[in-house]
Amino acid sequence: TVGESGSHRKAERELAERERGHATLATQPLSEDARARFTQDWQRAEHRFVDDPELAAREADRIVRDVLDERGYPRGDFDKQADAVSVDHPEAVQRYRHGHEMVHGNGTNGDDRTENLRKAMVDFREVFAQLVEARSDAEREPVRS
Repeated sequence: TVGESGSHRKAERELAERERGHATLATQPLSEDARARFTQDWQRAEHRFVDDPELAAREADRIVRDVLDERGYPRGDFDKQADAVSVDHPEAVQRYRHGHEMVHGNGTNGDDRTENLRKAMVDFREVFAQLVEARSDAEREPVRS
């Protein structure tokens, strides 16, 4: 954030603004049914990559966005959604942005394009794993003895 904003002070303001915006969201973990459905969708996208890398990478991007929607992150604007994700998953958001850019912002053709789509799939796989993983210890109900 410091690199993008140009100063430490601006970066701190931006991060504080993200946290304030995030506090208004009602994010939640996925249900077991949703987790199973998204995992099945993800596996189909990965299998499709060999035959149609472009479609598979676009599908992976869509699946990640659908998971974010289901979890309660803002819909629509990619940058707002990514900013909200950065509060909960700071490591994943860079990969989310990179994967999205590899799919949507890259005009290369041929082997270079396929390699960029492969990189996008790797990025999206990491983001997907973090978003779909079982609930964290903090979200689990306490064990009663």
